[in-house]
Order: sequence, then C-alpha cells, then structure tokens
Amino acid sequence: MSDYATFSRAESSIGPMLVVSGEIDMVTAPKFRSHLHAVIGDASASAFLDLSSVRYFDSTGVSVLVHAQDIAEAQGVDLVVDPSECVRVILELVALGGRFHWATPPEVAATEARRSA
Repeated sequence: MSDYATFSRAESSIGPMLVVSGEIDMVTAPKFRSHLHAVIGDASASAFLDLSSVRYFDSTGVSVLVHAQDIAEAQGVDLVVDPSECVRVILELVALGGRFHWATPPEVAATEARRSA
C-alpha cells in the first residue's frame, strides 16, 4: 500500500506506550518492529500499543505483532493493544484475536469517560 506511518512514544500511568498511525505494511514494518521492541524493552510490567489510528494492517504487521507478543511474554511484560477496527478485523480473520490483551490506555479511557459524562 503506502510507506506512510507515524510512531511516537509516550508514557502512560502504568508503562511506556507506542502510538502508531497510518499504514503498517512491508515498507513500514521494520520501523514498527524497532519501535515496538524498544517499548517492550523499556517496560517493567506493562507496555501499551495504541493502534487506534492505523488504517491499513497487512500480514507483515501481524507478524511483527505476534513476534512482539512472544518477546513481551518472555520478558514478563503485559503487552496491551488498543486496535483500530481494521487491525481487530485482520487479527480475528487469522484467528489471533484472542492472543492479545485488548484495552484502551488508562488516560484515553479517562478522557473518553469525561466526554460522555
């Protein structure tokens, strides 16, 4: 598809967070892998992956995510993923939806709760 994706680091109240937007494909997957491994490496208990603004996610993205989950598990890190609809659908189509801990990062959930109140 495209080589357009952005990656930014943030700190959540319970661990480091990687925020990804755009398209994850064979062109952007190496940067995705590098950034994701760094976030997992910096985590002591939990790491958050915000994919809520990803609009395209192909098999290379799936591969990076599965490998990162394996690394996180080996290091005792809970990798928490906030998927966009397209990411969720792809992972469910390949029967991997249940492999990941899906949740919204605490700060985002708090902001959304305040907006709806």
